[in-house]
Amino acid sequence: MGRTVKPVVLRIEPAGACNFRCTHCPTGQGIVGKVGIMQWSVVEAILENIGSLAPLNTIVLYHGGEPLLNKSLPEMVKAVRPFCRRIKTVTNGSLITKENIREILVNGMDEITISIDGSLAEENDRVRVGCEFRKLVDVVRLVSSEIGTLRVTANILVSNSDNSDAARDFMLREFAGIRHVTLRQEHVMVWPVQSIGKMNRTVLRNRCDKIEETITVRWNGDVVPCCYDLASQSVMGNVLENSLMDIWNGTRYGEFRDRIANFDPPDMCKGCSVLMSTDPYAHREHLV
Repeated sequence: MGRTVKPVVLRIEPAGACNFRCTHCPTGQGIVGKVGIMQWSVVEAILENIGSLAPLNTIVLYHGGEPLLNKSLPEMVKAVRPFCRRIKTVTNGSLITKENIREILVNGMDEITISIDGSLAEENDRVRVGCEFRKLVDVVRLVSSEIGTLRVTANILVSNSDNSDAARDFMLREFAGIRHVTLRQEHVMVWPVQSIGKMNRTVLRNRCDKIEETITVRWNGDVVPCCYDLASQSVMGNVLENSLMDIWNGTRYGEFRDRIANFDPPDMCKGCSVLMSTDPYAHREHLV
């Protein structure tokens, strides 16, 4: 299977755990197995050989948990800044403070996604268990203010799982007048560890950009094949034992890519819309 000589995107999971219990999220629902916070020894193992991947297009400091549970997130941003063109993260926003967001931005964060759900504040709080929407709006204002004060180039992307006119109007109304905010709507994903929506398993494609272009390091150092593997179903290796490039070019990765190339994707991929004729999005009644 053709692929880039080395990955162009590195995903690092600062925290596999989360302080929310969102109804549509495998992490929040506790079905991903063991979770934890990335220790600095794992960060050091990544930094020891990240140079072999540089220059990366993007480093994503996020995978399956809430990255701000890791108190070292600002230091992580600073440490990886020299090796990529862009750094981004995704957060539920609840742990953002004036102090930590300023440090994160000063250290080089380029893009922050703050997630919301639904088309009403009450629906957001019902789906995103642990969230208080009204406080979240204040957090978005705070982040916008810090971006303006520090003159940092950054976007706040407010995601929404309901791609309806009501959801769009809800976001436009609630975030009206807040600068530096880009509003984006998305459906809820069905993750490989979930079973919803995986009845039709006809393989349509034999190419996946995620397995060809992205390498993902989980909180404990495990490397998984893509951003959809929240439960470490297909571990390719561990950075505490092998270098990123050795894992990337290793036997497990090769076999995984070969199966995709031969229209025989691993079980983890049987339900993913990148390869299969299946609806990757959950109907809200399954999740609320």
